[in-house]
Amino acid sequence: APDASAVAGAPLTSTGTHFVRVTETGNNGIINQYRLFLAVPTTTVPEGAEPNDSDEDAGVITRCPEVRSGQIEADPGVDREWDCYAVDVAAGETLYVAATGPEGLVVSLRNSCGDAPGNRLVNAQITAFGSTPPGIAYSFNATSAARYHIRIREGDGDIQGPYRLMVATCDLAA
Repeated sequence: APDASAVAGAPLTSTGTHFVRVTETGNNGIINQYRLFLAVPTTTVPEGAEPNDSDEDAGVITRCPEVRSGQIEADPGVDREWDCYAVDVAAGETLYVAATGPEGLVVSLRNSCGDAPGNRLVNAQITAFGSTPPGIAYSFNATSAARYHIRIREGDGDIQGPYRLMVATCDLAA
């Protein structure tokens, strides 16, 4: 969506009431029309199972929202290590992806886990800019029903470490 933004952050550490604040960005005192999609997972976080680096081994995400955690192990001089997850999305749904982890980790949305030309739909790199812990989030509007893959890989410079991934789908027409 044009002018879309997303927030990925640390898990809530306490029970109770939490607040979301929407502010204007143009210093004109006007908040334009928007839709707010809030996903708060309430289940324990399963570890990603290895191997999960191909379409056949991709961890299938079935709940909405669902959180997974994993570890990227960089091996200098060797092909990049990645973890892959699959999610089925209906036509017209919006897929929301949020991840936290080491700055530089790449979180991409793909048609399949591999590197075939035209396979990558969204490519995003975790950054520390304004986020504690470092994170990235994006949404993707599915025009047709499909199984999409989310691939997490080490970035340039052999970035490695633990990550948390949250995936959710929603029908914005609802």
